[in-house]
Amino acid sequence: MKNTESLPYDCGCQTRRAFLKQTGILLTSGAVVVMAGCDSTDPSGGDDGGSNSGGNNNNNTVSVDLTQHTQLAATGGFLLLAGQKVVVVNAGNGTFRAFTSVCTHQQCNVSSFNASTQRMRCPCHGSEFDLNGNPVAGPAPSALTQFSVSRNGDVLTIQK
Repeated sequence: MKNTESLPYDCGCQTRRAFLKQTGILLTSGAVVVMAGCDSTDPSGGDDGGSNSGGNNNNNTVSVDLTQHTQLAATGGFLLLAGQKVVVVNAGNGTFRAFTSVCTHQQCNVSSFNASTQRMRCPCHGSEFDLNGNPVAGPAPSALTQFSVSRNGDVLTIQK
């Protein structure tokens, strides 16, 4: 289980201190510890898009079974597939949009959607993106990459 207790925001990264406590590594003078970056799991317990979740990845194609992702049933529904680095939004009127989840500011995962403002949000530095992926608030310098989405019954197919 990850410990993110001392981070100013929830990026899913483990603090160095928590890592060292968990692994029992002590730093001494002259010792060098190389730490890996964040993994791609969603710290909020969200879906990682694995084969058991209905978000299957086949090369550059991601399939999402809407019967397994009921959060997408209503307008404003949002799904983060962190393992595939994809976010999916129900934009209403049967329209689904998909984007890279990687924020263009510092590569954190865009992890929420505000249905009332119609904006996706990155928790790291407050960047917000509209339903076209364009930055509308915060430090993000450019738009999220949008992916093609098609629907066949209860299955969305996202082409990255």
